[in-house]
Amino acid sequence: MDFGSAAQPSAAVLSFWRKRYNPRMKVGQIIAVAALIVAAAWAQSDTPHQGTLSGTILDSSGAVIGGANVTLQGAIQTKSTVTDGDGRFSFAEIPEGLYSVQVEKNLFKPANIKGIAVKESAATDIRVGLIAGKKGEVVEIVDEVVAIDTTSTSVQKSISGDLGNDIPLERGVQSLYTGP
Repeated sequence: MDFGSAAQPSAAVLSFWRKRYNPRMKVGQIIAVAALIVAAAWAQSDTPHQGTLSGTILDSSGAVIGGANVTLQGAIQTKSTVTDGDGRFSFAEIPEGLYSVQVEKNLFKPANIKGIAVKESAATDIRVGLIAGKKGEVVEIVDEVVAIDTTSTSVQKSISGDLGNDIPLERGVQSLYTGP
């Protein structure tokens, strides 16, 4: 069977399809999309490991203090904020490391807390108590702050190796599991 000229597409149709579905253009588009994906992944890997530090400012009676100036100081940066009406403050997306927090409010002695550890992908929550007094007097707290992971419900406790030696000889460790 001979279909003649009807089976042959016209030059205009061939030109349209060649422009519209150019295989080199498809490869270029795929390479461009792949380059964007790689660039986005690379940008995320350069992001420093970050955490969150938040807290509550209280007076000596346990009442919250709103409007207190809170300054966060670390090796890389310094940030400031003001507590809300509930005495809460928060610093989000800060690089992990050791920080100090200074809290000031009129009619209270400033407080300076040092050695606060912020860990990657963790929320550290602190409570700071202000004492009524003059601004010239400073209350400095130099103690290890315990980081509380508010995103997990697990409870952990480290037990020293001397625990076995401290158990009375009449009762062994096995009796703790089975009873006297």
